[in-house]
Amino acid sequence: MEKNGDYYKQVEQEIKEGKYQEGLRTRAIAEADGDENRARAIYIKLRIESLKVEEAETIRRAKEEKKRKRLAERPTLSTAVIWFSLQFVLALIFHLIDIGKGRYGQHWTGIMMGWVCLIYGFKYASLISLNVSKRASNIYKYCGVVLLFIGGLPGGWILALIHQIYAFKHAQSAKEYAKFIAIIITLMIAIYFGGGLLYELINQK
Repeated sequence: MEKNGDYYKQVEQEIKEGKYQEGLRTRAIAEADGDENRARAIYIKLRIESLKVEEAETIRRAKEEKKRKRLAERPTLSTAVIWFSLQFVLALIFHLIDIGKGRYGQHWTGIMMGWVCLIYGFKYASLISLNVSKRASNIYKYCGVVLLFIGGLPGGWILALIHQIYAFKHAQSAKEYAKFIAIIITLMIAIYFGGGLLYELINQK
């Protein structure tokens, strides 16, 4: 009701200033059969309806623009693959350094993935909010923070992997998502198979 009052005030001000919508004014006069008072009432009604339509259209366009900007932030297939490859390769490098120095026990894969989860949590929170809900977005963000600390625990890398894959799930089509999963599995196998060979070479020395 308060909003309707604002519309009436705006239309009254327009009429006082002589700022008529000519199309609506002509229609009002035609419907009023020349009755000036009735034409004025019809015009006010028509103008208020047009203001509501204009406002709804403005809101719709604002939402579309907001959606467009957020979707522009979504991770592409190439970006996601680079991030996944980087964390696995870094984990392998640190793991091999530890082995070379006779140190064991650090879960470098989970540690590296935990850091990426922290980045993903803040970077793609708006994407989750857009596609799921604000609550899901906050949960995703906080999980990223938690995984920073628990990613290095035994099995932590699995939770981190799920966290990262979840962001990409809401970023692309089902076809792109399936392609992404296939690439990641292939990369993991290739990296760890290569890591196993390096491990054997180090032990032979």
